[in-house]
Amino acid sequence: MNTLKFLFLFISISVFSQKTYTFDYCLTYEHTRKADTIPQEVFYYINSKENSYNLMVKEHDKLTYALIFLDQNGIAFTVSAKKSDFNQAVLFNASCDYISNYENEYKYQIKNYDYYHLKDTLMEGQKLQHYVYKAVNPRKEKRKKWSRLHYVIDTSFSETKPLLENATAYEDWKKNSVLPNGIVKEFYYKTSTGEIEGDHKLVEFQKADFKIVVPKACDYTKN
Repeated sequence: MNTLKFLFLFISISVFSQKTYTFDYCLTYEHTRKADTIPQEVFYYINSKENSYNLMVKEHDKLTYALIFLDQNGIAFTVSAKKSDFNQAVLFNASCDYISNYENEYKYQIKNYDYYHLKDTLMEGQKLQHYVYKAVNPRKEKRKKWSRLHYVIDTSFSETKPLLENATAYEDWKKNSVLPNGIVKEFYYKTSTGEIEGDHKLVEFQKADFKIVVPKACDYTKN
């Protein structure tokens, strides 16, 4: 993993001929993997009007965060940064040294999956919409032991596009937009044996003011 040093800028800079990503909300989730005993705090920086990109921030060690950025249209990078630097930053000036050209190699799978609306879920006295992203062919799903991806959504935030960290789920959403707008209060995978894995439960939702700037030379979204 690349380590960032003094790449966070605390003043305004010119972004002419560069691509700028803006983030207006930070969603804090408790992430529990199957083998975990203690949930890990994970931060997702999003643009409420544009869900084709997001920045995931999680602890790398006691002093640093791992930053994982993905633009579904062609850009990805993973770097680490000092917690003290990131917590004060308002803008990150990315470098082409660690930016890669991204393409979803599983995009073809959208023909095998679809969204299905389940019964509403009650969470802390609030009625939330529940959707599952699963295979359209139950026999094939069982034979290949494919997992199902569940989304529990607070649709009262009707102007906020849903966070879809799964690239194939995003491509399917873009195609048919069945999933409603709203804040994803919980998302998780359920295996073919009924076990829950990769559970993310929202614990905080707050305004943010953060930007990432990508140089024109490595703006692969134009390819």
